[in-house]
Amino acid sequence: MWGRRGLMVTLSANCIETPADIKELVSLSTEELRMRWMQIFKRLLPPNPRREFLIGSLAYELQVRTHGALKARSLGALGLFAKDLAKGLQHQTESKAIRPGTRLLRTWQGDTHEVLALEKGFSYRGETYASLSVIARCITGARWSGPLFFGLKVPRPKKPKPSMEEGA
Repeated sequence: MWGRRGLMVTLSANCIETPADIKELVSLSTEELRMRWMQIFKRLLPPNPRREFLIGSLAYELQVRTHGALKARSLGALGLFAKDLAKGLQHQTESKAIRPGTRLLRTWQGDTHEVLALEKGFSYRGETYASLSVIARCITGARWSGPLFFGLKVPRPKKPKPSMEEGA
């Protein structure tokens, strides 16, 4: 059988073959899940695996075999996201593209500034600009990341500087 990315996927008759079978995993007994693990991974189970672990691992492996694995870049981004969540940090999703017609409002030093996204560029006070950063500079007089200034991008937390004691 061929996966979506054109990779040949070899699955035995005893293996999971369709996304519908992923749903079936939930109905299998723990012993059946253990047998399915051995068929798919061809190795011993970790000691005392939880049922949720078996279901998740088997479902993920089926998806990898059918559609291919995540790219290293995606795995790295997910890892950073998980670390930040563990620290209690929250993220906003960042959209690379702003749809034409979107209005962006920003209050700066008591004045509200309105920007309209166009097919190509942005409209601000009757002028067309190529980027939000140029508009942010017009408003503040300083260099700013336009997406950061208009709240479309979340600033990365600053790493603490090492103290003098840590270096000694």
